[in-house]
Amino acid sequence: GWCLWADSNFVASASAFQAAVRELPFSEDQAVARFKWADSQFMLDNFAGAITNYQQIIARYDSVPEIRDRLFELALYQTVRAALAGKDLTAASQALQKSLDRYPNGFAGPQCLMLLGQGYAKKEDPEGARREFRLFEERYPDHPLLPEVRLAIARTYERQRDWQSAITQYTEWIERFTNHIDKLPRAEFSRAWDYYMAGQQTNALNLFTNFIARFPTNDLAGEAQWWIGDYYFGLGDFKNAEMNYQLVYNQITNRPASDLAYEAQMMAGCSAMFRQSYADAIRYYFLPLANNTNCPAEWKDRALLAWGDALISRDSTNKPADF
Repeated sequence: GWCLWADSNFVASASAFQAAVRELPFSEDQAVARFKWADSQFMLDNFAGAITNYQQIIARYDSVPEIRDRLFELALYQTVRAALAGKDLTAASQALQKSLDRYPNGFAGPQCLMLLGQGYAKKEDPEGARREFRLFEERYPDHPLLPEVRLAIARTYERQRDWQSAITQYTEWIERFTNHIDKLPRAEFSRAWDYYMAGQQTNALNLFTNFIARFPTNDLAGEAQWWIGDYYFGLGDFKNAEMNYQLVYNQITNRPASDLAYEAQMMAGCSAMFRQSYADAIRYYFLPLANNTNCPAEWKDRALLAWGDALISRDSTNKPADF
């Protein structure tokens, strides 16, 4: 069973561990075999079977101290994982409660609370998710996962389109966890986006502008610059829109093979078209995009169509040639 597991042959390992459970006497080895049988079932997406075997660890081997110490908490943790993967929130909640009751200071409690909260969020139950996340915060106020939990709470409000509450959560997070540089850019970007969704575009503009200044190399910087381009495009300020779309693919993303870069180049050309600078649209945007050998066919086609539109629209002394 162990060799087959190491070889990722989970069908065969499940059969081997199942046979070991059947043949071995009541013992620590039998409990371990049952646990690995459950693990193999988990890997095969047989979540109901895995849950049954994990539960059997708790039910059958309470009299074996080595198993209680080594496997009980892990079995409860795995039960939560399997139940969530199988969308059985009831089983997940029951296993979580047993873990919290039996191991209040164990490793599984905070992990399972986090997982269960995420499970409720995926089931479109933001209030249920917040209940678990709030319980996490109450029980583990100094846990390393707390910053991620607080971000998850903010996301539950976003799912409800309660933008103002989400903004409040992100603002509190930024003030409290300002040294968490790995998560800070995402929090700042999300707060700016929620201001936009709340209809407060001036605040969003300021925050996205500050985001780019603070995190110019972050993966979200291109998205922030794109939003600014859209903002000016919507105002009819096509010169500033063009400049910001240029920044998306020239200075921010630095990813010439990305769809975001191609689309930004197209939007810069469209902005030039709207300000009736057809020569710029062709020369700096549509022509280079159409001739880019790395550009996917879809974007080449769009660039060629836009190039044709620019030729038709521009003033010329030789319109038949343009046509």
